Amino acid sequence: MWWRVNLALGGLFALLLMLFGYTKPLDSLPLHPHCNSTVMEGFAKEAKELHSAMDACTDSCNLRENITVPKTGVNFNERDKMERDMQEAEIWRGLMLFMTAIPKVKEIITDSSLKNHTDKSYRHIRSLISFLKGLNGKGETMRTSDLAQATTYVQTMKDFFLYYFNFVRWKVKQYVKKVCQNTQR
Repeated sequence: MWWRVNLALGGLFALLLMLFGYTKPLDSLPLHPHCNSTVMEGFAKEAKELHSAMDACTDSCNLRENITVPKTGVNFNERDKMERDMQEAEIWRGLMLFMTAIPKVKEIITDSSLKNHTDKSYRHIRSLISFLKGLNGKGETMRTSDLAQATTYVQTMKDFFLYYFNFVRWKVKQYVKKVCQNTQR
Protein backbone atom coordinates (compact mmCIF):
# COMPACT_ATOMS: atom_id res chain seq x y z
CA MET A 1 0.00 0.00 0.00
CA TRP A 2 2.80 2.47 0.83
CA TRP A 3 4.36 1.84 -2.57
CA ARG A 4 1.12 3.02 -4.25
CA VAL A 5 1.30 6.28 -2.33
CA ASN A 6 4.96 6.57 -3.29
CA LEU A 7 4.11 6.04 -6.99
CA ALA A 8 1.26 8.51 -6.78
CA LEU A 9 3.55 11.13 -5.25
CA GLY A 10 6.18 10.45 -7.91
CA GLY A 11 3.57 10.82 -10.64
CA LEU A 12 2.26 13.99 -9.07
CA PHE A 13 5.79 15.39 -8.89
CA ALA A 14 6.40 14.53 -12.55
CA LEU A 15 3.13 16.18 -13.54
CA LEU A 16 3.94 19.33 -11.58
CA LEU A 17 7.41 19.42 -13.10
CA MET A 18 5.94 19.18 -16.59
CA LEU A 19 3.42 21.91 -15.88
CA PHE A 20 5.63 24.36 -14.07
CA GLY A 21 9.12 23.36 -15.14
CA TYR A 22 8.58 24.19 -18.79
CA THR A 23 6.56 27.34 -18.47
CA LYS A 24 8.18 30.70 -18.41
CA PRO A 25 7.01 33.45 -16.07
CA LEU A 26 4.53 35.96 -17.38
CA ASP A 27 6.42 38.91 -18.72
CA SER A 28 3.67 40.29 -20.87
CA LEU A 29 2.03 42.11 -17.98
CA PRO A 30 3.05 45.74 -17.57
CA LEU A 31 5.48 46.47 -14.76
CA HIS A 32 2.93 48.85 -13.30
CA PRO A 33 -0.76 47.95 -13.32
CA HIS A 34 -1.15 51.71 -13.81
CA CYS A 35 0.25 51.30 -17.31
CA ASN A 36 -2.88 49.50 -18.44
CA SER A 37 -4.32 52.00 -20.93
CA THR A 38 -7.90 51.21 -19.94
CA VAL A 39 -7.32 52.83 -16.55
CA MET A 40 -6.41 56.19 -18.08
CA GLU A 41 -9.21 55.82 -20.61
CA GLY A 42 -11.57 55.44 -17.65
CA PHE A 43 -10.33 58.68 -16.09
CA ALA A 44 -10.72 60.50 -19.41
CA LYS A 45 -14.21 59.05 -19.88
CA GLU A 46 -15.32 60.22 -16.42
CA ALA A 47 -13.95 63.71 -17.11
CA LYS A 48 -15.81 63.80 -20.43
CA GLU A 49 -19.03 62.72 -18.69
CA LEU A 50 -18.66 65.61 -16.24
CA HIS A 51 -18.26 68.00 -19.17
CA SER A 52 -21.14 66.45 -21.12
CA ALA A 53 -23.44 66.78 -18.11
CA MET A 54 -23.13 70.55 -18.54
CA ASP A 55 -24.63 70.50 -22.07
CA ALA A 56 -28.11 71.29 -20.79
CA CYS A 57 -26.81 74.01 -18.53
CA THR A 58 -28.18 77.52 -18.83
CA ASP A 59 -27.67 80.57 -16.64
CA SER A 60 -27.30 78.39 -13.54
CA CYS A 61 -23.90 77.33 -14.89
CA ASN A 62 -22.55 80.85 -15.01
CA LEU A 63 -20.03 81.64 -12.31
CA ARG A 64 -20.13 85.06 -10.65
CA GLU A 65 -16.34 85.26 -10.57
CA ASN A 66 -13.44 84.04 -12.64
CA ILE A 67 -12.04 80.66 -11.68
CA THR A 68 -8.38 79.96 -12.39
CA VAL A 69 -7.60 76.74 -14.26
CA PRO A 70 -4.46 75.49 -16.02
CA LYS A 71 -4.15 76.07 -19.73
CA THR A 72 -4.55 72.81 -21.55
CA GLY A 73 -3.08 73.50 -24.97
CA VAL A 74 -0.34 71.03 -25.84
CA ASN A 75 2.49 71.30 -28.34
CA PHE A 76 3.35 67.61 -28.64
CA ASN A 77 6.81 68.24 -30.13
CA GLU A 78 7.80 70.42 -27.19
CA ARG A 79 6.08 68.14 -24.69
CA ASP A 80 7.96 65.07 -25.94
CA LYS A 81 11.24 66.92 -25.40
CA MET A 82 10.21 68.07 -21.92
CA GLU A 83 11.87 66.25 -19.03
CA ARG A 84 9.67 63.86 -17.10
CA ASP A 85 10.15 65.84 -13.87
CA MET A 86 8.96 69.01 -15.59
CA GLN A 87 5.88 67.22 -16.91
CA GLU A 88 5.23 65.76 -13.48
CA ALA A 89 5.45 69.16 -11.82
CA GLU A 90 3.07 70.58 -14.42
CA ILE A 91 0.57 67.80 -13.73
CA TRP A 92 0.71 68.33 -9.96
CA ARG A 93 0.35 72.10 -10.30
CA GLY A 94 -2.64 71.65 -12.60
CA LEU A 95 -4.31 69.19 -10.26
CA MET A 96 -3.77 71.54 -7.33
CA LEU A 97 -5.34 74.38 -9.31
CA PHE A 98 -8.42 72.24 -9.92
CA MET A 99 -8.50 71.09 -6.29
CA THR A 100 -8.45 74.67 -5.01
CA ALA A 101 -10.99 75.80 -7.62
CA ILE A 102 -13.66 73.26 -6.70
CA PRO A 103 -14.50 74.68 -3.24
CA LYS A 104 -14.70 78.15 -4.80
CA VAL A 105 -17.07 76.85 -7.47
CA LYS A 106 -19.21 75.16 -4.81
CA GLU A 107 -19.52 78.48 -2.95
CA ILE A 108 -20.61 80.30 -6.08
CA ILE A 109 -23.20 77.91 -7.50
CA THR A 110 -26.67 77.57 -6.08
CA ASP A 111 -28.09 74.69 -8.13
CA SER A 112 -27.91 71.47 -6.06
CA SER A 113 -27.42 69.23 -9.10
CA LEU A 114 -24.37 71.29 -10.04
CA LYS A 115 -23.04 70.87 -6.51
CA ASN A 116 -23.34 67.11 -7.03
CA HIS A 117 -21.19 67.42 -10.16
CA THR A 118 -18.57 69.42 -8.29
CA ASP A 119 -18.55 66.80 -5.52
CA LYS A 120 -18.10 64.10 -8.15
CA SER A 121 -15.28 66.04 -9.80
CA TYR A 122 -13.55 66.45 -6.42
CA ARG A 123 -13.71 62.67 -5.84
CA HIS A 124 -12.51 62.12 -9.40
CA ILE A 125 -9.48 64.34 -8.91
CA ARG A 126 -8.66 62.66 -5.58
CA SER A 127 -8.75 59.28 -7.36
CA LEU A 128 -6.52 60.61 -10.11
CA ILE A 129 -4.05 61.91 -7.52
CA SER A 130 -3.97 58.49 -5.82
CA PHE A 131 -3.46 56.84 -9.18
CA LEU A 132 -0.54 59.12 -10.04
CA LYS A 133 1.07 58.62 -6.64
CA GLY A 134 0.95 54.87 -7.25
CA LEU A 135 2.33 55.27 -10.75
CA ASN A 136 5.58 56.93 -9.86
CA GLY A 137 5.98 55.59 -6.34
CA LYS A 138 6.26 59.05 -4.86
CA GLY A 139 3.83 61.73 -3.97
CA GLU A 140 3.64 65.22 -5.21
CA THR A 141 7.18 66.46 -5.73
CA MET A 142 6.58 70.17 -6.00
CA ARG A 143 6.53 72.83 -3.36
CA THR A 144 3.22 74.61 -2.97
CA SER A 145 5.04 77.91 -3.50
CA ASP A 146 6.11 76.65 -6.93
CA LEU A 147 2.76 77.27 -8.60
CA ALA A 148 3.91 79.26 -11.63
CA GLN A 149 2.05 77.76 -14.54
CA ALA A 150 0.23 78.99 -17.60
CA THR A 151 -3.32 79.60 -16.44
CA THR A 152 -6.54 81.00 -17.75
CA TYR A 153 -9.90 81.89 -16.30
CA VAL A 154 -13.30 80.32 -16.80
CA GLN A 155 -16.70 81.83 -16.10
CA THR A 156 -19.00 78.83 -16.63
CA MET A 157 -19.22 75.32 -15.27
CA LYS A 158 -19.16 73.98 -18.82
CA ASP A 159 -15.81 75.67 -19.46
CA PHE A 160 -14.47 74.51 -16.10
CA PHE A 161 -15.22 70.88 -16.94
CA LEU A 162 -13.98 71.32 -20.52
CA TYR A 163 -10.59 72.46 -19.22
CA TYR A 164 -10.55 69.58 -16.76
CA PHE A 165 -11.41 67.06 -19.48
CA ASN A 166 -8.72 68.44 -21.79
CA PHE A 167 -6.19 68.46 -18.94
CA VAL A 168 -6.83 64.76 -18.26
CA ARG A 169 -7.09 63.82 -21.92
CA TRP A 170 -3.99 65.61 -23.15
CA LYS A 171 -1.58 66.35 -20.35
CA VAL A 172 -2.17 63.59 -17.80
CA LYS A 173 -2.54 60.82 -20.38
CA GLN A 174 0.67 61.88 -22.16
CA TYR A 175 2.55 62.02 -18.86
CA VAL A 176 1.35 58.54 -17.86
CA LYS A 177 2.30 57.23 -21.31
CA LYS A 178 5.81 58.66 -20.93
CA VAL A 179 6.25 57.19 -17.45
CA CYS A 180 5.08 53.77 -18.64
CA GLN A 181 7.39 53.83 -21.66
CA ASN A 182 10.36 54.64 -19.43
CA THR A 183 9.39 51.93 -16.96
CA GLN A 184 9.17 49.22 -19.60
CA ARG A 185 12.68 49.90 -20.93
